[in-house]
Amino acid sequence: MTPRRPLTILAAAGLALLVGCADEGAVLLSPGGGDELLYARDIQPLWDRGCTGCHFAGGTAGLDLTADSSHAALVGVPATGYAADRVTAGDPDASVLFGKLAGNGLYGGLMPEGGPALSAPELELVRRWIAGGALDN
Repeated sequence: MTPRRPLTILAAAGLALLVGCADEGAVLLSPGGGDELLYARDIQPLWDRGCTGCHFAGGTAGLDLTADSSHAALVGVPATGYAADRVTAGDPDASVLFGKLAGNGLYGGLMPEGGPALSAPELELVRRWIAGGALDN
């Protein structure tokens, strides 16, 4: 083994630690493995798993979170019963959806009713998606 080999291994291990860790538990990478969030790959599955049981065509609050309708039903759409949009692109704190998922109390109770459907890393994905412009990609 040459003298450079241990340094190379040490540098690679340090880089792996940096990539795998984030300050305050923030998600660095999307579940799909890329650093760009994709709505269809990273966000829609969250709705499919925890929200479409109530929020489907003709469901609760007129909010359809099924795959073909969710983005159009969320971004820039006034929230029923609130003077704010469901999702304000670029501003998670002004988005009713994020407030309800985070349980911040600004927009009624936590969704879904009965407890959080999203883990902290999943909630961070939603926050990043909204902050990044709430793209339909």
